Formats: sequence, C-alpha cells, structure tokens
Amino acid sequence: MHKLIDSEKLEGWCKERLMMAFPPDQAQYADGRKTILELLAGELESGTFAPTPVQPDTINPGDKVKHRKMKHLGIGNVLEIAKSGERAYVDWPNYDKSKVNWAPTPAYYRLDKLEVIPNGY
Repeated sequence: MHKLIDSEKLEGWCKERLMMAFPPDQAQYADGRKTILELLAGELESGTFAPTPVQPDTINPGDKVKHRKMKHLGIGNVLEIAKSGERAYVDWPNYDKSKVNWAPTPAYYRLDKLEVIPNGY
C-alpha cells in the first residue's frame, strides 16, 4: 500500500540538512556535483512524487451500494447502468422499515449520489 507524505515537509527537511552540511559562506563542491539532497529537493519541488489522483469508484451491475444522503435506503443492489452512463438502476431490499412506511421500488439514481460498498458489506 502506498504511503502519502507531505512533500513540502520533506523538501524543507532536505533544504535544512543542506544548510547544515553546507553553510551559505562555505564553498560547497570542488567538482560541481550535486548532492542527493539537492536532487531530491528538486524532484519534490517539480512534483515528480505527487500521488496519483484518486479515481472515483466505478459502479457496475451486481455491486452493493448505499445512497450518500438517503441513509434510510440501506444497502442496494445495482441492477444495471443507464446507457448514458450517468445513472444506476438500484433495488433497495434492505431499507430501514422503521424510518420508511413505503417500500422503495427500484429506480435510477445518479452515480455521484451512490457509494460502492467494498466486498458488499
């Protein structure tokens, strides 16, 4: 699993260590080579190690989902994805009967309003 780090903190740490190793009044190198700290600081600054943006979960038929706002619907089953790719047809067999006095019928819901339940739990 990838660990996220604060690149600004690491970049600051590199620069701080460089200042300790090579104070501003001291000549740094005889042969012009860069230190690993300078290389790392430059790569951090350029965004080389920035994490890949998190992609939204893809919803597919057969997935278990919950509605982000209508919690009383409980866990639903995705039956199909609309041809537009923007909505899912969901059945809600596990709705909260204490909060709803009607049985929700399967209907289309916007994908951004649904959240995939990992492993169906």
